[in-house]
Amino acid sequence: LEKSEGEWVQKGELIMVTHCETLTDRFKAVSRNILETAAQVDLAKSRLELKRKNPLSDKLWHAKAELRLSQLRHEKCEKDVEMAAKLLKHKVFSKSVYRQKQLELAEAAAKLAKSRKLVRLVDSQLGESIIKESEMDLRLAVTRLDNLKRQRDELLGKLRSCRITAPHDGLIIGLPEQTGVAVERHERLFRLVWGKKKQIRARVRENDIQDVKSGQKVICYSVHY
Repeated sequence: LEKSEGEWVQKGELIMVTHCETLTDRFKAVSRNILETAAQVDLAKSRLELKRKNPLSDKLWHAKAELRLSQLRHEKCEKDVEMAAKLLKHKVFSKSVYRQKQLELAEAAAKLAKSRKLVRLVDSQLGESIIKESEMDLRLAVTRLDNLKRQRDELLGKLRSCRITAPHDGLIIGLPEQTGVAVERHERLFRLVWGKKKQIRARVRENDIQDVKSGQKVICYSVHY
């Protein structure tokens, strides 16, 4: 309890805090998991960075680029040979030109085969599948971290609802006599009387009526005391 029975509070002031062990324990567990998962994400990033910095990674990239150029060169030579064959048939090209195009195609095919062999060799040395596996591990760790953060935010919102503040200015009445009392959901915990000026109806004993005068100062006690 942050306030006392009969105490005046203003809107937004904290009156009491309810404690839910289940929510608190879950929040602590999720917070611990976030720290552990964040460490796993950092470790996965470091491992992936080290593997990407491997000199063979650049070599593989250049080998694949060379392979693509060889494929384009081979496709061009095939089209040139087809065109030369058609022109030779119509006697536009000589046989020597046609043989030259065939020779260029053979050289392109040989270079293409060599490029493919180099890519396979570097790929086997580097283990590109290992890099892909590391990237997958990193994505999974980041996904777990995001899910845990969402759970933490949801639990934090529920825990904040356990902090009960005054919805408006008023006088507190009906507070529990002691802390640590178990309450059920939707159970009323206190009442907040609206306004500063109130009319009080008092029961006075017949023998004491003569002592009650207009404007007399009185002290009011809560029924809980």
